[in-house]
Amino acid sequence: HLINSIAIAALVILIVDPNELYDAGFQLSFSAVISMMLIYPYIESIIDQMSVKNKIVKYFLVAIGLSLSAQIGTLPFTFYYFSKFSTVSLFANLIVIPAIGVITGIGIVTLTVSPVFPLLSIHYGAANNILTEWLFDIINFTGSLKFSYVSIYDYSLLDSILFYVISFITIILYMKLEHKVLKIITVVLFIVNIFVFSKIDDKELLPDNYLSIMMIDVGQGDSFIIKFPNGKLALVDAGNTTSTFDNGERVIV
Repeated sequence: HLINSIAIAALVILIVDPNELYDAGFQLSFSAVISMMLIYPYIESIIDQMSVKNKIVKYFLVAIGLSLSAQIGTLPFTFYYFSKFSTVSLFANLIVIPAIGVITGIGIVTLTVSPVFPLLSIHYGAANNILTEWLFDIINFTGSLKFSYVSIYDYSLLDSILFYVISFITIILYMKLEHKVLKIITVVLFIVNIFVFSKIDDKELLPDNYLSIMMIDVGQGDSFIIKFPNGKLALVDAGNTTSTFDNGERVIV
């Protein structure tokens, strides 16, 4: 039973380290799996109704459906932690999801054969490293495109709660309604309500005509953004930058 399996997995992790509950990776992983479990069956029924005979086309539709259902469940966390909405993830996941499956499979084989054939496991591990590097290159490329994301600001805990409440109501209504037009209207209203209600508690972080000071954690210390009443801005200490990570681009902006 999927819900029991997910619950047991979460329980084991939290017994080992209860602080994982507040980890973004834990929240994203479980929200994605739960969302796929709850939402994908409805997407799958739509794909089945289309009666697609071409196996390749059907594979792509299934992959997009899985990606879409996972993205719906993780939206509040991606908005809250990263302030971004990805416009390319649906298509990038056509490569990423199968690749992760292959990498995981090779990893299991590597662990299985290592006690008996250590030399063989080294070759499996090396191959897996190459696949993982290729996967990161693909992710970095798609994420670096100018149109790869839309910035989302002022997303709060209240916005997340409203998202899941409205999602739950929408799923119930979608299941109850039989007419296709009403189902489409329900989905459209869901999208509109999400954007409308998420604006309820928005506030300007650096309001005009006031002296405002904002402190931002940039790793080794704090960066300070000062906005003066006349509208001018000052930035004090933008943190470190390396060949792989720029605090100014990734954190402050």
